Amino acid sequence: MVDIFARFIIKFRWPICIIVLLITAFLTYEATRISLPEELANIAPKGHPNVQLTGFLNEVFGVGTLVEIGVEVKEGTIFNKETIGKMHRIGEKIYDMRGVIRGQVVSIASHSGVKNLRTYTDDMGLSVLDSQSFRDLAKRVITEPDFMPVYRQTILNNEAIYGKLVSWDQKSAVIMGRFWDESEFKYIFQTLRKILKEEEDANHKFYLAGRVIEMGYLHLYMKRIMILFGVATLAIILMLWVAFGTWRGIFMPMWAAFVAVSWGFGSEHFLGWKMDIMTIIIPFMIMAMEVSHCVQILNRFYEEYEKWGDNKKAAEETLAHLVIPGAASIVTDGAGFATMFLIPFKLLQQMAASATYGVIRIFFTTTIFIHAFIAILPAPTEREMAKIRRRNKIMYAILGKVGSITYGPGRLAIIAGAVVLLVIATIGLSKVEVGDMQEGSPLFWADSEYNQAEALINNNFFGVNPYVIHIKGGKASALADPQLVRDVHNLKNHLEDRPDVRGSSAYTEVLKGINMAFHDNDPRWYVLPNDYTTAWQFMDIFRTGGGPDDSKAFFEIDYSEGMLNLYVKDHRGRTIRDIIQDTDQYLKENQQSKYELRQAGGLIGIFAGIMDEIKKGQIDSLWQISIVVFIFCLITYRSATAGVIIMITLGLGTIITFATMGFQEIGLFIYTVPVASLGMGLGVDYSLYVVSRLKEEYAAGRQGEEAYRQTLMHSGTAVFFTALAMTIGVSTLLLSDIRFQAILGGMLTVVFLANMLGAILLVPALLAQLNPKFLTSQKGLNI
Repeated sequence: MVDIFARFIIKFRWPICIIVLLITAFLTYEATRISLPEELANIAPKGHPNVQLTGFLNEVFGVGTLVEIGVEVKEGTIFNKETIGKMHRIGEKIYDMRGVIRGQVVSIASHSGVKNLRTYTDDMGLSVLDSQSFRDLAKRVITEPDFMPVYRQTILNNEAIYGKLVSWDQKSAVIMGRFWDESEFKYIFQTLRKILKEEEDANHKFYLAGRVIEMGYLHLYMKRIMILFGVATLAIILMLWVAFGTWRGIFMPMWAAFVAVSWGFGSEHFLGWKMDIMTIIIPFMIMAMEVSHCVQILNRFYEEYEKWGDNKKAAEETLAHLVIPGAASIVTDGAGFATMFLIPFKLLQQMAASATYGVIRIFFTTTIFIHAFIAILPAPTEREMAKIRRRNKIMYAILGKVGSITYGPGRLAIIAGAVVLLVIATIGLSKVEVGDMQEGSPLFWADSEYNQAEALINNNFFGVNPYVIHIKGGKASALADPQLVRDVHNLKNHLEDRPDVRGSSAYTEVLKGINMAFHDNDPRWYVLPNDYTTAWQFMDIFRTGGGPDDSKAFFEIDYSEGMLNLYVKDHRGRTIRDIIQDTDQYLKENQQSKYELRQAGGLIGIFAGIMDEIKKGQIDSLWQISIVVFIFCLITYRSATAGVIIMITLGLGTIITFATMGFQEIGLFIYTVPVASLGMGLGVDYSLYVVSRLKEEYAAGRQGEEAYRQTLMHSGTAVFFTALAMTIGVSTLLLSDIRFQAILGGMLTVVFLANMLGAILLVPALLAQLNPKFLTSQKGLNI
């Protein structure tokens, strides 16, 4: 059957190549119109309770997306006319930005829910509560310098501000703002950077952090991805020159890669598909995969040409021998990507769609187009074949010796080495944690501009990692219930005692502040009211005094529900697990009221949801790809033993990859989830080509050590350069400013090299040790 297919493709080689050329011309034109990602990366797991709660809180309370600006002075403290003036102007400009939640622009110089509350006696002798905006106080400082000592003391006496909005050393302060729509991240990022640039001088340094700022930097760095693609292309060309040293050895793989990549870019633009931060790295993989398959094809073509001396016959024989293992390996490549569809992250599902489509293109080019194309090229000259013989002489000498070792007693040393490696890798595997292990953003390196800003803000102020607990009263004025007031207050105090919580905000602080204001700002009265009526009145005073925008961050207009906002120092996996478990345990043991305190909303809640889904989805995806690979091995070789041997090799490669993550303190997060599935799906190619070639050698009459030597001399050489092509393609991502891309590139490099060494060393050693019957059976390859 494969012989008929091969003859058909070679017979109609010209029509096939002409059709491909026309399609490529059209899609290349479409590819020139494609643009880099413009949309916000959606990392939230669809349908997770935490994500749903965060969406609800955003609708009801205007949680929005948080941005924080750190203001630091080099000389003196922030309590000077110039610094307060800068903070006031920045706050006013933020207040006027599109999409800002005006009641949640918070600083010591802004109009916000943070007030200076005091009482005075009116003409009738009645006590009146005066709610002063810090914007007005700051304006007074700017126009009346003598007011600065009073302003400074007001701030230092306010425990809701000092240490929260102003650092303890008084050398820095923060401006907090929230925006309704995080999809406006480019506008927010660019506008804020422009505002801060206008205020920069020799004594003031500004720091900008928050989810939308993180995305702004990400898309700024993303523009450099095309430079990395160019570096990867040049590196692969150099590898092909080393591998073949012929024009055919460079031109054919790069032309095939150009067809696969341009078809991808062009058709995705034509269909209206959009790239994102994960799909943008797919072209690296597609180019590397296409080149790696072409290396296999070219190696076999030169071998067949040496045998037949006819270009078309060599192309036909190459296709006939490689179509089955090639198709099986490509299908498992696609399966590695396709399993990511089942993980409930839109980001990974889009990556899976783009990559699976890429594998379909590779299936066509590798099983049809390349063989037709190579048949229309001029036949190799004697000079070209001489170069191939010289290269083969070196590789054959090395890998022929490896073949003898894997068949002889040395195979036991290889198997023992694999066991030792497994033990060491298991230690590293035990160190892997779900969730990120870096304190700052997992997107960038620790010394990046963004992470330096986040470090200052997290260490000195509230921080940019909100953890929100929903106070669900269920009926009007429920928040005035004294038991609920005490529960919220006690939970808040309990969590604030944690070293990883930087601060909090809740309506209980509003109640204490108004209570103190009604007692001449005597700090001894900074306590909770004891009864329902007083609590209700204090909430009503606050709401009517500042307006619904100010009170919305604390409670609903009918006092039926509210929020407890906590700000966490980092969003490492360990921190998130600990604080959520602590909250659960505390409420279980100490809650007195009948109302529901629901967690977890905000960024911490979303990250907790991501971790939950990864914990479930990672194991599932590994099982799924393992089953797919095993089934295709079973179909291809009609042998369960073949499937088990290949799965042992792939499993070891996967464990080594996870061990590397463990030893390097790289957490298992949304950006590293694809590594295991892709490693198994893409790495199986090497083992399939080695096993298929060994079967061929036995079918050709070779036995024992000679069969193993010939297999590794021919297929081993191709596997080596195939893995090298894949490794070069993804390892260039190590140069990226974007940390997760570099980590993904590094981890894929590890798994490809591990699978290559497994295919060349461990697979032959296990086959020689077990001597399975399928090697000499006629079943399998000729489907």
